[in-house]
Amino acid sequence: MKSLVLSSFIVIFVSGLAACIANAQSPPRSAPDQARSIIPYQPKELTLRISQNATIKRPKISHVRVRSALGTEQIARLICHVDDDALIERPSGEYSLVPQAETQPTDAKKMSKVSMKDVQHALTESGIENFKQKWDKPYLFVYDCSEPFLEYTQTIMKSMYPGVVKQLREWELDLERPAVPLVVVIMPDREAFDKLKPVDPSVAAYYNMISNHIILYEDQALADAAPEFGLKQAAYTIVHEGVHQLLANTNVQKRLAEWPMWLSEGVPEYLCPLRVKSKVVKRKTAELPIRDVRWVEAGMLNDLRMYSLLKMRGGSGDLIKNAATSSNLDADGYAVAWGMVHHLATNEPDAFKAYLKEISKTLPLEPLGEERDQQLAAVFKKHFDSDFLTMERKIQKHLTSKKMKKGYKDPIANQTRYLVKMVEKRGKAFLNIAMITTSPAGAREWKEELEQQHPKARFYTIICDSQRKAEYEWRKVMN
Repeated sequence: MKSLVLSSFIVIFVSGLAACIANAQSPPRSAPDQARSIIPYQPKELTLRISQNATIKRPKISHVRVRSALGTEQIARLICHVDDDALIERPSGEYSLVPQAETQPTDAKKMSKVSMKDVQHALTESGIENFKQKWDKPYLFVYDCSEPFLEYTQTIMKSMYPGVVKQLREWELDLERPAVPLVVVIMPDREAFDKLKPVDPSVAAYYNMISNHIILYEDQALADAAPEFGLKQAAYTIVHEGVHQLLANTNVQKRLAEWPMWLSEGVPEYLCPLRVKSKVVKRKTAELPIRDVRWVEAGMLNDLRMYSLLKMRGGSGDLIKNAATSSNLDADGYAVAWGMVHHLATNEPDAFKAYLKEISKTLPLEPLGEERDQQLAAVFKKHFDSDFLTMERKIQKHLTSKKMKKGYKDPIANQTRYLVKMVEKRGKAFLNIAMITTSPAGAREWKEELEQQHPKARFYTIICDSQRKAEYEWRKVMN
């Protein structure tokens, strides 16, 4: 079989082609020259400790009265009984285990109105204190980062929310409006991120299904200075975790409900691609590049995943089998999961909708084990009725179709380059100095440095969609 099609690699570098003439210095490097792998992360357990042998009982009522952590009475949603405890969702959005004896039945059909004091207490308990807060319903942004990075994250989350909800409805899923705040916590840097909860270095953000918080950190290099490959991976990861949060809070994938891993991660991968658009803005005597990052539509080609899939070798069906039956996906597994969902949602929509609706009925803390694995395998075969080799061939055909090929561009070779030119009139002649970079921040830094030496100069930017185009424009400018 020919190459199938994708992984989670982030490459941060500044273009190797950066040149100046005359007496100008080389432009500053704006991002480290390195590569690292990032895999979306959905921890199954961060604070609750529930024994695998615990007796789970489904309640006949939906809500209970209980004391809040601050001592006031509140109505919480009852998830289930775990031995002698009750698993509840509080109005702040956090899950708690409380003794059943401390709960009282109620006929109420919804939780108490959220109290900011309760939200603040939950944040404090999570180790997040004295952060700024900004409501942008349904989101509550809790942050200790720069205002530009908050706006960057806010734009991503707010642009993806209505589109993701629309897609879930088109899949004919029964949605509920989020009943609790969708909290997004932005840490100031990686050190603070790791201090809050130590995770693997490959993890850039995660959704804590116990607290209902998305946790991420400011990496300004990725928001502005890094090449698009790295920027996309980091931005896609934010949306990926945002989709997890939406699935949980619209009652599609109930919190603590185990879905097949390929579906649990493949759906966010299907919904996470964004558009990174470059444009030039005028600032005094300069035309300088900026990037706009926002969610556009569901089902956009995930070029980062396609990039990895194109490097894989298939032919036996094992790529699909391993992804479909695994409870722990690696970077390649995420790529295959995206390919599976994209193919099924595009070419077998009725079967995919029916499968998704059946899986969405999975309840929190359903028993795991061999029997459950057999049930999930039977549901998979019921709706798709094909062996793994057949499905692999179908996916390969879909991902290498003319339509998909037309939409795919190598995310490294086709990163946007900015050719920035300085022009200064000197008598009857002109001094031209130019550089090429993948970094808008690098372009601005270079301009600011030369501006001190050439205060009367003007700066222009040409946006190029590939290294080849940038080199062509370079020759035109410098000849």
